[in-house]
Amino acid sequence: MRYLVLLIVLLPSLAWADTFRTGVKVACNTADDSLRISYVGAYNEAGEALINSLDQTGVATDDLVRTDGDSLITQILTKAWECKLSDGIYNIVVGGAPGNMKIGGRCGAHLSAWVEISHDGVTFPHTVFHDDCHLSKTVITEILVRAGSKSMQLTEIPVDRWWQ
Repeated sequence: MRYLVLLIVLLPSLAWADTFRTGVKVACNTADDSLRISYVGAYNEAGEALINSLDQTGVATDDLVRTDGDSLITQILTKAWECKLSDGIYNIVVGGAPGNMKIGGRCGAHLSAWVEISHDGVTFPHTVFHDDCHLSKTVITEILVRAGSKSMQLTEIPVDRWWQ
């Protein structure tokens, strides 16, 4: 009986879920005249270290929403940067992209981010890094804009590789 009580007490402490943390990094590289925006993620302690390393050059996706606790996302937040390249200033805005405003609903635990880049009166396409928790087949891991270009280069990986 003692062993059964000990097992009941200790077993829950041995079971926990992995936590996958995500964030967005913004790199303004004047040396190669480019703007690079990366969507990054990692599990558990590596994820915490990744989020702690973001400082002013990035944002954790968790910081792009406000909740009322555990049931509802009440506000989607944004963070903005400027990047000065040889052809002028690029404005970057990153915002939260929840799967569902109801955290307990379909895709409610899914949280990604979107980005909008504008320069000289031109706004590049609104881009969501990881669009849907069930339907997306790829995750955008990097957006590259070179000075003077009117387009973005996207790096995508299969969604199953994203979770590795």
